[in-house]
Amino acid sequence: MHVCTMAEAVRAVMDLVDRGGPALVVTPNVDHLVLLERDAEFDDAYARSSLRVADGAPLVLLARALRTPVPQRVAGVDLTVAVLAEAERRHRSVFFLGGQPEVLDRAVASLRERFPGLRVTGTAVPRVELDAVGPEEQEALDAITRTKPDL
Repeated sequence: MHVCTMAEAVRAVMDLVDRGGPALVVTPNVDHLVLLERDAEFDDAYARSSLRVADGAPLVLLARALRTPVPQRVAGVDLTVAVLAEAERRHRSVFFLGGQPEVLDRAVASLRERFPGLRVTGTAVPRVELDAVGPEEQEALDAITRTKPDL
């Protein structure tokens, strides 16, 4: 886990964007710890992640108990909002992927209202296949490749 504040996490994400290429940021919580024990693919993704911040309050407490304290909880939703604010400030583009279509539409509308200068290159809500990339997933991946979002 990376020991950082929210501001440091935002800087780290934007540094990853500046470097270019794919990067994975994960926000571990207790549910994730359980999945890490049970799901090899999930564990592999975590192992390859570029940034891991303490999302769950129990993880912050555990880190303190293990004498490796983290300065604060960096909740994934709060990090996302902070990164989007910084993306707007730096004129970076974003692509939103996942969820239910109506939920994603409402979320993007709300974010456009909150961050009017945010550049949204696209959205997609593909049906996810577990064993192979399905046609909807491929279409979403093609859209991401085509629109070249920063985030």
